[in-house]
Amino acid sequence: MIDDVRDNAVLVLEIGYYDAADARTSGTAIERLANAFAQETRSGQNRHGLEMIRVEIASLHAWFDLGKTMLDLYDQRALFGGFLQTVAVALETVMNASGGQVAQVSASVRTFLTSLAGPIVRKQASHAKLYVKGDNNTIIYIENLQAERIDQLFDAPKRVRSGGGFIAYEETRKVAPPANDLRALPRAEPPIAEETQATLLNIGGQWYARPAGFHGVMLPVAEGSAALNGLSEGKSHIASGMVVREGGNPTVFRVASIG
Repeated sequence: MIDDVRDNAVLVLEIGYYDAADARTSGTAIERLANAFAQETRSGQNRHGLEMIRVEIASLHAWFDLGKTMLDLYDQRALFGGFLQTVAVALETVMNASGGQVAQVSASVRTFLTSLAGPIVRKQASHAKLYVKGDNNTIIYIENLQAERIDQLFDAPKRVRSGGGFIAYEETRKVAPPANDLRALPRAEPPIAEETQATLLNIGGQWYARPAGFHGVMLPVAEGSAALNGLSEGKSHIASGMVVREGGNPTVFRVASIG
């Protein structure tokens, strides 16, 4: 099943445990991923459920398809991609929140991020990764820095501090359009670009950028950049360029120059 056409629209969760995958923390992460996905992609009374189609436990490597759905490949990729953008914006908010700022991260995404951070904070795992297989799109990549930040904000008893610290988090809930209308959505506002530096990495033959301030969010590099010619794929590189946002979401990094 994993090798058929849906391989291009499969959600993948990876937790890099140092030893064998811990059953309890793995189970928690999978359950919270399913809950967050159902909450963030629901349309009215309808919710999209995930179906586990493959799992490897050398670390934890789990593949998810959509269960009980009539969506075609295009719509399924759009649904997965939209969910990844929701998690990416939440992680960006967490990493850039300042004292007194309210981080508008939904409860379902918050608990999912906490379940990814836990094994890393407890030194059971080196990283956690979430992406869509076969899709040159956003990658969520959480390491020590991101995990400690998530743990600091979300996993302590209460995050209300005196003297201008973090205050209570508001709940936000995003409602997705009906699945059969995904291609009929009105065009988004013109993309907005912001200039910054980024670290470039080649992952699976595709170039990704980790822009300054994004930390655990890696964006695909826009195709056609002459600046990428001749770069070593086995090394990281520093680049200047633009983060392009559509509808407020970071979607791609456009390289202007290297170094």
